[in-house]
Amino acid sequence: MIRGHGGDIYGLAHNIGCQTDDIIDMSSNTNPLGSAPGLLEHLKKNLTAVNAHPEVDSKNLIDAFARQYKIRTDQVLAGNGTTQFIFTSPLALGTKKALIFGPTYADYGDACQMYKIDCEYVMAK
Repeated sequence: MIRGHGGDIYGLAHNIGCQTDDIIDMSSNTNPLGSAPGLLEHLKKNLTAVNAHPEVDSKNLIDAFARQYKIRTDQVLAGNGTTQFIFTSPLALGTKKALIFGPTYADYGDACQMYKIDCEYVMAK
């Protein structure tokens, strides 16, 4: 379970007695200013085009990225956000011990704990 990922505006609002709209959540990649002008209208007009899940292997995305940046496709990894990479990298790398520099995402420590990886923290002053 991801415990420290952040973005728990519902629990925070409950604990401090306010509405979720009163909270600006800097731990997530949401825009406190709202959607870009025209985005919601564009999505409404094109919603019927969203009729399938993305490719399982992200082949077209990887190919396009590699072409754009003039690198080989085997140098590109596609994932479902940073959290997926943080939680799968220790397994892929066979990590036994980690040094986590902070302050940073709680996910690094949570991933180490999940896989029983010994980790130490160094905090900036």
